[in-house]
Amino acid sequence: MRPAALWTGVFHARRSPHPVTRGGARYRGKTSATPSTLVAEIVGKYESGATTPTLCAEYSISKGGLLTLLRDAGVQLRRQPLSDEQVYEAAGLYMGGESMTAIADHFDVSYNGIRQAFVRAGIERRPRGGSRR
Repeated sequence: MRPAALWTGVFHARRSPHPVTRGGARYRGKTSATPSTLVAEIVGKYESGATTPTLCAEYSISKGGLLTLLRDAGVQLRRQPLSDEQVYEAAGLYMGGESMTAIADHFDVSYNGIRQAFVRAGIERRPRGGSRR
């Protein structure tokens, strides 16, 4: 069992390339950065387009921990599942004749994200190619 002093939030001192002490005063080693500086660095990289898997690997942090850190910092997360209201709106667009690709573009999600939302909601899809049998 590791001493509690090695833990700070979602960062683990043994695995992270930027270990911190529980008090948050400084990292081990020669850097004088603080945990808040590290969080700002992660947020900046995410907002600049870095992917969550890349950040997880770079900072030795779980995806859940990274998402919690970003949410706590007030960051708007990318590529999140559609809300119930959005699925309802997407279904209305689909029933009105819009393609799933057009709906995906409208909500800035992938085609597969729309397809999965429809499957979970039990929305029957049209046959492929726009034909109506």
